[in-house]
Amino acid sequence: SVINANITTVWHVLYDEFEQQTKWNTQINLAQSFYRINDQTDITYVVSAEAGGGLITNRDFVTIRYWECKDGVYYSVGKAATYDALPSQSGKIRGENGPGGYRLTAVDDTHTQFVWLCDTDLKGWLPQYLIDQTIASTATQTHQRLARHIESLTDDDLPLAIS
Repeated sequence: SVINANITTVWHVLYDEFEQQTKWNTQINLAQSFYRINDQTDITYVVSAEAGGGLITNRDFVTIRYWECKDGVYYSVGKAATYDALPSQSGKIRGENGPGGYRLTAVDDTHTQFVWLCDTDLKGWLPQYLIDQTIASTATQTHQRLARHIESLTDDDLPLAIS
């Protein structure tokens, strides 16, 4: 999808403010950059909200995430990780993110193309049609909520530049 904002703003919201996404994305109950490995790599912990009309209970995910900017294109990629400090939680099903992530490309000075590749195994006993329907809906709603959130930002909310 194309978002009506410059690439710096979109990157800032998705990466720098990763933990703030619970304010605009109702599909996420908790988002933490739990352990920083270096300036471009961290381990994240995310707890999703219930989905599919409550048929899919919340899941938690531990992901190792890496980013880089190459030729003006920003990439954030990740994959499920095992991290001793984040064991499976009682009452939560541990989902797994396969290789995936997003790419941000400047269309022009005020528009950014956002491409998200999502490979998620929700685990548990769920019919495939429900998983497919829910993942598709989640992607669409995330794009819409991200765009609305960015449109609501004021100049005080925006970064001057990416450090």
